[in-house]
Amino acid sequence: MQNNDYILPGVAAIALAILYPLYWIGELTGSALSISAAAWENMLMLTFSDVLFLAIGLLVIYVYLSVKTILNDQLNFKRIDLLLLIMVGVNAIFIGTLSLDLAAAILPDAIVMQNKDLLLAVGFSLTVGVILVCGLLDVVIGLVLLANASKLPTLVKIFAVMTLIQGVFEVTVVFSPASIVIFPVSLIVLAAFFLTKPESIEVV
Repeated sequence: MQNNDYILPGVAAIALAILYPLYWIGELTGSALSISAAAWENMLMLTFSDVLFLAIGLLVIYVYLSVKTILNDQLNFKRIDLLLLIMVGVNAIFIGTLSLDLAAAILPDAIVMQNKDLLLAVGFSLTVGVILVCGLLDVVIGLVLLANASKLPTLVKIFAVMTLIQGVFEVTVVFSPASIVIFPVSLIVLAAFFLTKPESIEVV
């Protein structure tokens, strides 16, 4: 592939670096209600934040698939292919939590209220599960990349370090909001990698 093939992934990474913190800061600070009350309020109606959530999820999947492609294409590096595909699958599951919002929005109010605890429990369990799995995957991806650092360019090494740090925070769940800062930085590094001409990439 030519470098031009990675302009779109580069732009997607930059867009995601902007949208990701905007969305999560808004979600975490936009309500004075308790976490469960805010989650329930959000679940009861489809809003622009749901559209943004979907867009972010799709961008995440696209960027991770692009990382797999560029590592294969430019560096013949395939050691994290499976991990990246699992990450894509986990993010697809996370996007699927929108089905809970959809169900709550279209089902009769009586049924929704009757199953309030179940809907909240499923949503909470999936969210925590996704955070944990993504954290573990980030840690392993970071470690594998760093273990092969001699074969990788500087930008990928920086991405590996950022991914490892993010994963450590995510597996704690409590400190996972740190990803609001770390993930966008990783995305900017990825954008630089996507947009750098292959002949300009140095393995140090």
